[in-house]
Amino acid sequence: SLAAVVALYDTVEARSADPAMASFAALLVALWAPSMDLGHRTLGEHFSSVAALFALRALALDDRDGTSRRAPLVGALGALAWVFRYPAGLVTAALLAVYLVRRDRRSFVRAALGALVVALALGALDRVYWGSWWHSLRAYAGYNLLHDRASRHIRDKPHAPEVVLHESVRRGRRNDQLRHVHAARIESAFADG
Repeated sequence: SLAAVVALYDTVEARSADPAMASFAALLVALWAPSMDLGHRTLGEHFSSVAALFALRALALDDRDGTSRRAPLVGALGALAWVFRYPAGLVTAALLAVYLVRRDRRSFVRAALGALVVALALGALDRVYWGSWWHSLRAYAGYNLLHDRASRHIRDKPHAPEVVLHESVRRGRRNDQLRHVHAARIESAFADG
């Protein structure tokens, strides 16, 4: 998405202070095949990556300024990336680990509190909408980690669009094949119903 490309540009420019390097990085991401294929969709991956990039941007600005005043923002944006896409929790952990590696406990605590606020907001939102705290996280973990249903779904339906897309991108095939598969699935759905 455009927001991800802009966030990447800002992050690279803040880290390297080189507009040419930032432009090159943004161009690479913009022309990357999955970005072109999926960039128009409003997937959690895009929101998550934008939040993670803004967290990295805040961290880079603190590095440039020699401060850690944006630590709560780094933690909150990292946790927001996690909320949009649970596997991005690894990014959140890495962002918090930066402060530990620097032996900056005060900033680590401030970043962790920023992340905690977002995690509590997710829990409260789930409580309001689903009736229990962190229902969506528990459902995700149950589906993907405990019961392994996601991999069984892909194994049982090898022609599912997400599998075909992955294979198409991996092998460098054209989008015409994807359109053909999607059109066939839509036709069959209407024929069955």
